[in-house]
Amino acid sequence: MSASVFPADTSLPTFKEWYAKPLVQPLTSSEKLGWSDIQLHTSRIVATQENVMGPLTHDHCIIFQLRGETRIQCRLGNKAFDEHLTSGAMALVPAMNENFGRWSDSVFAAFIQLSPQIIDRLADTAFAGDPERVELLPMLNIHDPVLQSLLTELCY
Repeated sequence: MSASVFPADTSLPTFKEWYAKPLVQPLTSSEKLGWSDIQLHTSRIVATQENVMGPLTHDHCIIFQLRGETRIQCRLGNKAFDEHLTSGAMALVPAMNENFGRWSDSVFAAFIQLSPQIIDRLADTAFAGDPERVELLPMLNIHDPVLQSLLTELCY
């Protein structure tokens, strides 16, 4: 994948527009539960060789691969990735980060949207009143067995 920057005329979808794309097949959603600072969506994501623009949003997003394996080539913010992902892999897409990518195989994924307010509250607790000390960076292919177990139980 080229390390070029985002085209200036590219329109980035909102989360609502992202979930309406044909390559995203929604399975479950927490929308009707009335949660205020967190949303959970599970979807089957169909393989694509075309670069697909991800959502640009004020929320932070953790993407958790529930099932399947794929090779992904993507850009999260200004970081390029070319990785083989397996079940349990996670990605962190900070709020207002442009992102796009393509992936070789269909997978099942959970999308966890976190409001900036919940991150500020967590940072305030962890850093004794200074949430400004926390910066979320784009990350891909993170594995955490505890989170994997929790999300697998929550989603199935």
